[in-house]
Amino acid sequence: MPAFTDDEIGTVDKYLDKLLEERGHEFYMEGVRRQDLIRHGRYVEMAIKKNEYAGYSTTNVQRMEDGKYVYELLPIPVATIRDGQGKIVQNPGF
Repeated sequence: MPAFTDDEIGTVDKYLDKLLEERGHEFYMEGVRRQDLIRHGRYVEMAIKKNEYAGYSTTNVQRMEDGKYVYELLPIPVATIRDGQGKIVQNPGF
């Protein structure tokens, strides 16, 4: 694969876009792509593009509650809640 050109990564935003794209290739089959997109604030944007490409509605992906996108929330593992001895509560909706 040839090296990236300045046109492809010449700004911070372009560089981060390419980096996230490359991480997507690595993480997709490892099951951490969703978390990576959420961490970088790109999950909803990418989910909308994916749904539009597939011809699906984007209404559910764009749904917000209390100022946060619903699809960005993950359930907290039961073991973590149990080990928290009552100090950790499950995310709403799970």
